[in-house]
Amino acid sequence: RLLIDGYNLLHAAGLSRRSFGPGGLERARERLLAALGDLLTDDERVRTVVVFDARGGDSAFRTTQRRRGLRVEFPARTREADDRIEDLIAENTAPRTLLVVSGDRRLQAAVARRGGTFETSGQFLARVHRRLDDAEAGRGEGAEEKPDPPAPTAGEIAAWTRRITGQAPDEGSR
Repeated sequence: RLLIDGYNLLHAAGLSRRSFGPGGLERARERLLAALGDLLTDDERVRTVVVFDARGGDSAFRTTQRRRGLRVEFPARTREADDRIEDLIAENTAPRTLLVVSGDRRLQAAVARRGGTFETSGQFLARVHRRLDDAEAGRGEGAEEKPDPPAPTAGEIAAWTRRITGQAPDEGSR
């Protein structure tokens, strides 16, 4: 299960600003969710929760939505995203399967206490981009990049030439 501190990742992805005009924050969130939808596998999207602060919003209640295959939560305006992520960590029945994406030390400590892992938002972005680059290069997930074998020696070339043609390399060139 992947728990993402939404605004922390939004900032790390370079999508945040000091202030947004009307609808700007919503568009930035949507761009982040679209990017996550493209970067994560179908299986990962189903197991991902992105939590955004809802302070300043007009809802006194927590809202949950499905966006681009991801579960997106906005805690009640009286709570912060970090509080909700801590709740999700505490409620999880298999905490060793948790990966929390946040630079917040409080959340990192909370998941570590339960045996899960964390990545900063920058580490997460770098990892998923590397995976995407590997997939585009045909290496795929989990494939190791192996060095090219050494060039064959003159003796190896002569041996293979004899084997294939039945002649020594210099005999065929006469």
